[in-house]
Amino acid sequence: MSADGNNKNSWDGFLKALNTEPRIVETLTGISGIEHSISALGVDDVGQRVIIVADQVDAKSAALMQADIQATFNTGINVLVTRPVYFSLPKIADVLSDFFGSSVIDVQQINNIPTEELKAFLEPIAPPIEAAFRNFKPNILPQILQAVPQVSLLQIGKESSSLASFEDGEATISNYTLDLAGLQNHDLTAADREFGVCGVPFYQFPIEKIELLNSNEHVEDIAQLLKDEGVFQYFFPTADQTALSLVDRGMHNETIVNSSIQRAGEYGHIITGSELVPSLQDIADTVSELKDLGYVADGEFGVEVTDDGKMVRSMIKFKPREGFVSRLMNRVSIKLDMKDFLGGTGL
Repeated sequence: MSADGNNKNSWDGFLKALNTEPRIVETLTGISGIEHSISALGVDDVGQRVIIVADQVDAKSAALMQADIQATFNTGINVLVTRPVYFSLPKIADVLSDFFGSSVIDVQQINNIPTEELKAFLEPIAPPIEAAFRNFKPNILPQILQAVPQVSLLQIGKESSSLASFEDGEATISNYTLDLAGLQNHDLTAADREFGVCGVPFYQFPIEKIELLNSNEHVEDIAQLLKDEGVFQYFFPTADQTALSLVDRGMHNETIVNSSIQRAGEYGHIITGSELVPSLQDIADTVSELKDLGYVADGEFGVEVTDDGKMVRSMIKFKPREGFVSRLMNRVSIKLDMKDFLGGTGL
């Protein structure tokens, strides 16, 4: 691994906002011997962690890369991975569906649209994508490969209306319809959250936010932007939101919830303050404090999320930060399974 902390690249501001020192690294070799291409890397000497900006096609590949590289580091140093997603066909599908007033579109309709009219309707989508590619210069091949599974969600049907035309007995392209519903319902970063990767949906960011992320001079503003987008909390989760998330996702034992939060640092996620509890003094009191505030309550099977708690969860459960919760739950579950297997109890 080569490194040079004095050189600037497009990700410097992003990495500095996460309290890491950017290093110029293009590839990392995992314990498997496989060489992984990456976009950027930052080192947090105090927090004993390395943050990698992945260049992988999908979340599963990024998660496997993380495990492969993690195995090359000494105990106590953690590798965390964030994966930017630049291009979204579902977003384009939403725009087309709004334009035509239906998720099922006759191809002939598309052919008949004046170019300038369609261009004006797509205007909100193209500039942010162009800005992201211009500022961060991702490898083109992974971006093309990311589009393939998205395209596969398009449902193509044959049109039998009077608009259909035939040439030599064969239907032409204008005889077909595109059903965009499956594509519209596709969440491009759902797999990232599931596999414990911090997926960043650049396609949702307006140009000014993309330009700010590319800046190397406004680190505090970048940090605030990452907090607003639910990215910062993947790396610096808060105790109370973590507890609420764990309970919401099926961890109903109060002792295990509190213990799990305390273990977050072992995996490179630094618990930092609280968001719901005004002045949380002790992580061991997190669930108790949430009960007092009415976000969780004792139920038939242990601690359960209340309606107020569900409201809070609905605002963050689809954010990049949720990948941390999956990562924590996966590791805690493995430890619990091993203790059951070996005859032990608790954490």
